[in-house]
Amino acid sequence: MIRRIVQALLAVVIFLLLMINIRLHRTSPNTGDIKRDIKKQLSFVGNELHNNELGPKMQSIYPEGEVFVYSLYGLAWCELALSSANNEKLKSEALEEALFALDHLMSNTVKSTFHKNTLLPYGAYYRGWTNYLLAKVLQLDKTFPEYEYYKSLYDQECTEIAQAMVASQTPYLESYRNLAWPADMSVLVASLAQGEHPANPLVKYQVEHWTGKVEKLIDTPTGVIGHQVNSVSGKSEENARGSSSALTLRLLAEIDREFASRQYELWNKHFVTTQ
Repeated sequence: MIRRIVQALLAVVIFLLLMINIRLHRTSPNTGDIKRDIKKQLSFVGNELHNNELGPKMQSIYPEGEVFVYSLYGLAWCELALSSANNEKLKSEALEEALFALDHLMSNTVKSTFHKNTLLPYGAYYRGWTNYLLAKVLQLDKTFPEYEYYKSLYDQECTEIAQAMVASQTPYLESYRNLAWPADMSVLVASLAQGEHPANPLVKYQVEHWTGKVEKLIDTPTGVIGHQVNSVSGKSEENARGSSSALTLRLLAEIDREFASRQYELWNKHFVTTQ
């Protein structure tokens, strides 16, 4: 019973972070009130991460729990500050908390949860969320002392990801050995799409051509990208789910808006109801 109560409470925290990120992309006549409310919610989650071991608690519930909660926390701070461009105090606080989350993600403790012996070491899930947060940190502020270090790290990460995509027989890199999920891959490719990469045409090419490869492999009854795919053939092993598709669609919009729009129309047709 205690474990179930703890699981329910932690599920509420994840839901809270998801809602924060969603609300930051919506317009409202009460934007100021919403942002103040979001900041309070982030303060609560931040206290749990800093002082009450929320990360390990999430990890005890499911294998990606720690990565997910730190990623969403850091991203929420970045999006809040990016939506308040002239608020230097908020930007400074957001940068501090986003770097706290990012540095934790890059720690050996968190990284060791994932398999090193995949085509892309540590897999699409870990590398995707970590690199996506890294990209958002770089958008947040180009003047902080460690900017060049993190920029160099981002460029290196993007190169390694693009090289793994070239070596892969399918558009889907593994998250774990012999296991691949399109939602994880959409985070990974969206992380590449955050940068311009003028000196690295390989990265740009992979971003621009990824959705074309994906579209050729869609074989679900609905035409929506499947939830899980075969890591060797790229064919669907589990049909689309509303939950993972919602995440994928959000990220597809940052990669290829036309493809994202076509996928959204199909998803809206088959998965959304007002009744």
